[in-house]
Amino acid sequence: MAILPIVKDPNPILRKKAVKLRKADAGLAKLADDMFETMLVAPGVGLAAPQIGKSIRLVVIHVPEDEEDGTEEVSLKLINPEIIKASGEQYGAEGCLSLPGIAGNVRRAFQVTVKAIDTDNKPVRIKAEGYLAVVLQHEIDHLDGIMFTDRIENPKEDLWMVEVVGVVFVGSRFIRGSRKTRGLARVRFRMTRVMAVRFPGAVLLVAPH
Repeated sequence: MAILPIVKDPNPILRKKAVKLRKADAGLAKLADDMFETMLVAPGVGLAAPQIGKSIRLVVIHVPEDEEDGTEEVSLKLINPEIIKASGEQYGAEGCLSLPGIAGNVRRAFQVTVKAIDTDNKPVRIKAEGYLAVVLQHEIDHLDGIMFTDRIENPKEDLWMVEVVGVVFVGSRFIRGSRKTRGLARVRFRMTRVMAVRFPGAVLLVAPH
C-alpha cells in the first residue's frame, strides 16, 4: 500500500462534483486500500477520493472504538455512497485534512441511512447515528464539492483557527506518540486553553488561536 498526497484547499478538484463509478475492479480496490492507509497515517477518520486528486465517488472511513460514548469500531470503503434518509439533528466540531489549521461547529443530521457498493461490488446499506453519521455526511459532501466550512452558520462564532499540539489516538492502531489514549474527544481544558477534538478530519489536541 502507498501513502498518497492529500490535496489542500483551494485546489479546484475539491469543488467539483465527483463522477459516479460503474463498478469496482482491482485498480479501484487498490486505490481504496491506499486511501485507507493514507487516512490512518494523516491521521484522520475519513477521506474522500477528491482529497487525493481523484474526482470519483469513493470514500473510506475508520471510526475508532470509544468506550465512553459507546462508539463501536467501524471501517468502510464505499463506492457511490448516497444518503437516502436523514433525521434528527446534532451540532459539533469538525475539521478537514484538506483544510489544515481550521475547525468549526457544523449542524448535521443525527441519523442517516446510506446506500453504496463495496470494493467487491456488493450492495451495502448503512444505518448510522451520532459520530459515524457525521463522518458519513462530511465525506459524502466532499463528493459533491462541499467543504464543511460551507455549512457553518455563523463563521464569526463557529469557525476558528487551531494549532496542532499533539495526536490523541488514531483508530485501533498507533501512529504517533508512545501510547494510545481514549476518551478525550470534545473535552475542553480551560486552564491550558488546549482542546481535544475528535472530528472527521482528524483526532487531535488543538490549541485555539
